[in-house]
Amino acid sequence: MGSTAIVRAFSRPVGSKPIREAAQGARTAAILVDDFRRPTPAETLCLSIVDELDLAGVPKEGISIILGGGAHRTMTRRENKRRLGKAMARVGRVIPHDAFSPDVSFVGLTSRATPVLVNRVAAEADFSVSVSTVYPHVLTGWGGGAKMVLPGIAHVSTSTFHHTRISGGPWGCAPHLSPARLDIEEAAALMGLNMSVCAVMNGDKTLAGLRVGGPTKAHRS
Repeated sequence: MGSTAIVRAFSRPVGSKPIREAAQGARTAAILVDDFRRPTPAETLCLSIVDELDLAGVPKEGISIILGGGAHRTMTRRENKRRLGKAMARVGRVIPHDAFSPDVSFVGLTSRATPVLVNRVAAEADFSVSVSTVYPHVLTGWGGGAKMVLPGIAHVSTSTFHHTRISGGPWGCAPHLSPARLDIEEAAALMGLNMSVCAVMNGDKTLAGLRVGGPTKAHRS
């Protein structure tokens, strides 16, 4: 998938206006990016998002990239640079999420009673967008999309409750058949995640497909 197709995906989002329109009026934005364990072309996609945010009038100093690895260890500076490349210089700050940090915001309870505490910077941002790879997942049916909120940028207590109390779905099942997936999508809605950028990768880790749009619609399309 080449640069022209990537531009097309951002200009024709699913169930949403393009970021350049949806983010108008925002003064702060959070880009939630999966960590180095995923094959997502994070640098390329983050640069495209920042271009869109620039067109929307969001100032550079108001844009934060948050590397969400759930309860995994935080990434090192070298790993951040390898992951984000030139995108690091295009934003105000880069934040490796720490699931054990008390610097979180409580945004509500899901219908399954999961208490949703997430990274404060993300929760307080005027506009937020997730960047991830969609792939079959043993616990949630499918990974990616709203999963960047839970467990991506969630507090460890939220992730623990979700993983131990909410049943998953068969590997690669339809998302609506997985209680865990539905709980994740509710958590993202509570936080106010505006859009998702969902990549599909080839076996050689090249980009096979891309969907941009509303978090649930982009993920399921």
